[in-house]
Parts: sequence; structure tokens; C-alpha cells
Amino acid sequence: MWKQDAGAAVRVHKLRNLERKAPKHALAEVKADFHGIVYAASEAAARKAHADFVSKWKSRCPGVVKSLEESRRRALHDVPLPEAALEKTSVRPT
Repeated sequence: MWKQDAGAAVRVHKLRNLERKAPKHALAEVKADFHGIVYAASEAAARKAHADFVSKWKSRCPGVVKSLEESRRRALHDVPLPEAALEKTSVRPT
């Protein structure tokens, strides 16, 4: 989901934010699911892992999903995307 050059610090910071929103008994599972997104072998695999994460956690722990989605929206604001890519997402840079 994040470009390789964004660095490990961004991934660690996001993971810490997710962990703060998750119940203690679910920390290892949230971490594993998050790693499935950021360390995916391809963009398609990352998108699937993201969809799976949202589906799994939206009812169990909505704060975790909200935190993940907030960072995703911010990332779209920081990265110029071609108009065709913007048409595929409901999130629009301002």
C-alpha cells in the first residue's frame, strides 16, 4: 500500500496507531493483518489484504479500521494520482 521509499518509520507509526485502537487480546492479529497489507508481494495482493482487513475488523473494532482509512486518505492527498486512478476511489484529494 505504501511505497517502499516511504520507509519503515511510516509503517511502524501506523501500526502503533492501530494497536492503540485495538483491544489487547487482538493486538497480534491486527499486527499480522496489517503486515499482510504493507508487505504484500504486489499491489493487487495489498488491495485484497486491505479489503480483508476492513471486512474482518469493521465490526470487531471500528476504531482500527477508521485509523487505517484515515492514513489511506492522507496518503492520497500527498501523492499525485492520475485522474483515471482517482475515478476508482471514492476518496478525492482536496
